[in-house]
Amino acid sequence: MGKQVGKKRGVSRKKLVRYFRTAAELSGRAGEGAVPGRDCYEDGQAFYSLLWYFRSCIEDDLDRADLRRYAPLLDAYLGADVDEVLHPPAIDPALAAEEERLLAELFPQSPHPLNANQRLAVHKALHYPLSIIKGPPGTGKTETILRIVALTVARGERVAVVSTNAAAVENVERKVAAALAFHGEKTLAQARELFEGDLAYRAACAHAALGSKALRQRACDPLTGANLAFEAGEHEFPDGERIGGWEQNKRLGEFAAKFPFVTSTVHSLKKCFVDGDVEKYDLLVMDEASQTNLIVGVVAMSCARRMVLVGDEEQLPPVITDEHCAQMRRVSDESGLFKKRKRGERSPYDISREGLSFLSSCYEVFSDRNPELRTMLTEHYRCHPAIIGFCNEAVYGNELTVKTPVRDGNVPCPIRICWYEGDYREGTWPPGAPPEEDPNKKTRSTCVNRKQLAILREEEAAHLRSLAERGKSICILSPFKGQIYLLKSFVQRLLEDVVPEGAVELEVGEGEEFETSDLEQVYTLTVHRSQGQEFDAVYLLPVEDGNWEWPWSQGRRLVNVAASRAKEELCVILSTKLLDGEVQERLAGRQAYVKKPAKAEDDPRNQEMFVRKLVEYAHRTIEGLSSEEAELQRSHPWFGFHHSVVTSIFDDIPFLQNPRKRGGDHAPEQCIERVLMEMDLCGLTCAKHVTFDLLKLGKEGPRLSECCEEEYRSSSDAHFDFVVFDPATGRVAMAIEADGAQHRFDRKAGPRDCSRKLADDRKNAVVRDVCHATLAWLGLVRDGSLHPGSSAQVRTDEAEYRTGWDDWVHFPKEVGPDSSFVFLRIPSDGSTFWETEALKRAAVRVGADKLIDGYPPPTIEAYLKAQLRAFEAGEVAGLYVAAGKAEKKPRRRLERAAMQEDRPMTITGCLEEWRRDPRLAALLEGMEAKDLNACLLRAGYHYLENGDWSQRKPTKLGEGAGMSTHSGERAGRSFSCPQYSQAARDFLAERMEDILKA
Repeated sequence: MGKQVGKKRGVSRKKLVRYFRTAAELSGRAGEGAVPGRDCYEDGQAFYSLLWYFRSCIEDDLDRADLRRYAPLLDAYLGADVDEVLHPPAIDPALAAEEERLLAELFPQSPHPLNANQRLAVHKALHYPLSIIKGPPGTGKTETILRIVALTVARGERVAVVSTNAAAVENVERKVAAALAFHGEKTLAQARELFEGDLAYRAACAHAALGSKALRQRACDPLTGANLAFEAGEHEFPDGERIGGWEQNKRLGEFAAKFPFVTSTVHSLKKCFVDGDVEKYDLLVMDEASQTNLIVGVVAMSCARRMVLVGDEEQLPPVITDEHCAQMRRVSDESGLFKKRKRGERSPYDISREGLSFLSSCYEVFSDRNPELRTMLTEHYRCHPAIIGFCNEAVYGNELTVKTPVRDGNVPCPIRICWYEGDYREGTWPPGAPPEEDPNKKTRSTCVNRKQLAILREEEAAHLRSLAERGKSICILSPFKGQIYLLKSFVQRLLEDVVPEGAVELEVGEGEEFETSDLEQVYTLTVHRSQGQEFDAVYLLPVEDGNWEWPWSQGRRLVNVAASRAKEELCVILSTKLLDGEVQERLAGRQAYVKKPAKAEDDPRNQEMFVRKLVEYAHRTIEGLSSEEAELQRSHPWFGFHHSVVTSIFDDIPFLQNPRKRGGDHAPEQCIERVLMEMDLCGLTCAKHVTFDLLKLGKEGPRLSECCEEEYRSSSDAHFDFVVFDPATGRVAMAIEADGAQHRFDRKAGPRDCSRKLADDRKNAVVRDVCHATLAWLGLVRDGSLHPGSSAQVRTDEAEYRTGWDDWVHFPKEVGPDSSFVFLRIPSDGSTFWETEALKRAAVRVGADKLIDGYPPPTIEAYLKAQLRAFEAGEVAGLYVAAGKAEKKPRRRLERAAMQEDRPMTITGCLEEWRRDPRLAALLEGMEAKDLNACLLRAGYHYLENGDWSQRKPTKLGEGAGMSTHSGERAGRSFSCPQYSQAARDFLAERMEDILKA
């Protein structure tokens, strides 16, 4: 590089090039399981990793003495003062006027002329060595690219349109195909007659869709259909480097004489021609440049004499793993490359910077020094004004002018917020991570939210089918691959008779550049092909349920991508826990506790909490409608805010969790305990945490622990979470297990650890083989919630319901006369709903049964009644709660836990009970009932009706804890006060210290 190496812009050029080379080496390493020679080179680099360029080409591309190879753009990017790049001369007005004429007259295919900013971007692309087009969604950037390409081809220049995102290349190719099809099939002579009057058609006839070896082998002449006969093979360079997949005989200059316009991904561009490492394109257009990392961007820049970067930094950034960022941070620290910058100043070359793309890097290197190089497209033509209005306000500073037409009678705000309460996000291992995989291979976990899946399946299914039947394009978007994989099987089943095979497509990791990347990005499921990245309807499932720190699913770019894709309607399915306290109160009347809540003041760069911002925007927009618009909005009841009817006993988990205890204070068990207290148990009673020592096989039989010693190392420690039994005889009718998240996923143990599954299988086997009980799973088994690795296949209707576990029953009517009791597992993952008759009745009252598609889920009571019928019909030896002198102490434990003995108390009785607890006695010393009532009022558990102390009632929070209202009359005046169930007393006792501080 000779004289070109030196300190420019505070960075040593030699160190910078070495830094990029190291980055290419690290990012190009093949996976751990790759075999040298078969899957990668001997040094472990993936075949044709970009490291080859930095080893073999970059010095020549920076050598000003070699005019054929020299790349002034690249020289300027790396810090050289190349004036023609940084400060290009003004565009000749005569040339600009001629280009205006061509744009107006020679593009008959487009019904709309380019707007002023689009035309300005075209002029700069044709004359500036480097220009940047910021193209927010729906602003016509692909149409602008096509005009740039067409005018470049008309000038006799060769042009390449590239991207790291294959979908972006395909989008341009679809535009080109549409231009070719505009005039129908033509002979070569007829086509040439059209060239002078239609420049887009002329460019389409001169286009070759290239890229990977497989794409090149299929490349055809767009007019004749003749195969272009590319011969990819192994090419040996002068330095002895041999690279497979490189074109053997086609030279760029010769090929471009007939096909001057090519499209390709950046990674394959140099390999498309035998001299691709030397020859330059007159113009290179990089689309979706915000998804390109610096290493790939440098390689692309080396291929061009002029370059246009097209993208939007508010869209998705390049995917770079945390591990790669950490490695690059160590490299830069060791070299001292970026240490001499001013405090707070960040280098445009620092790969470890969060969200840094080649586009944003070029902003800082070029357009910040000369803002004229950048043009923003500001007229939006895609989305309903109320949808893009959110992006315009929250992301683009109201710079967009919305030009989308809205028909009379259309809903004013086509946004649907379907909310529920609870926290159902769980970790899971992705598909393809079974226990038998290579134990040395590191597997990254992903996440699912089966509550959101259940809502989509039960409440949204009919609408999804309606959209598909009308030919509407649909996008379901989530930040976790686990969620999207589960969604795909459901959507395929739902639409199998509506859309053709292959119409449901899975896009994993949009913008992903490193094939070995394990970073979560945006994952989409699409129905029907769509033009570019726009869809008639978009569903956003954020997966995360907690308003804690900075969940990725709240990110600015993610939510902007979701909203800006939705042309006609946008639906978000979320938990109130993701929202701030005020919105939670407005929607649900209570707030969930959050250990580390996300606060606006902690987000000075305005990058987080955008799901929350979207919800607030929708509420403000709907509330701000005129009376006429509000009436029109009400006539479209699907939109607006809707409380999901898919309600569950586990929706209360966030309100029962004790932040001071690990494991959420066994909140799933608390949820089941509360419903059992309120349930009609048909004269039976219930006990909690009943060990096998306290249970006997038959009235006079052995203890259960003695009968399963082979299955357990210490069988006396085994227990059932709950047993429902006859208090007179001790006979057990039902045993219940609350299957919390640990039954499905353990991040520390890894995907190959089966200890939890084996423990569950062991208990299941004891119940089935020793007790001869019925194994039952509450609700329809879906989405892998039965347990990890299950081969369960599920349908939503009873007739076609089947599972890989033949031993399990799924409906109460399957409980036979030979059943000793029902062993009911209830997962807390959101896959069940309406677990009790009370929940089902409440849902039916609001018409929810009309929404549920398929067999309604069974309830706890239905299974219990089925077992009682089995008792009447059968003579099976049962399981009994042990009794007698020897079991006196355990029996008292059972009696204390019996739900039927729980009597609600007033605050005075509560104080007496709490003072018997030494820990609480110290806290409550000197406390009177009126003082404690005042604390409970301040803590949000009580409220005063009309400000009257004699009319105290529990709030939603209080009711959720188990309080109810006691009413009476005293001295001729009516009064109301809260009364406290055992669950409420236990709940408040755990939180007494916080309550007294309120």
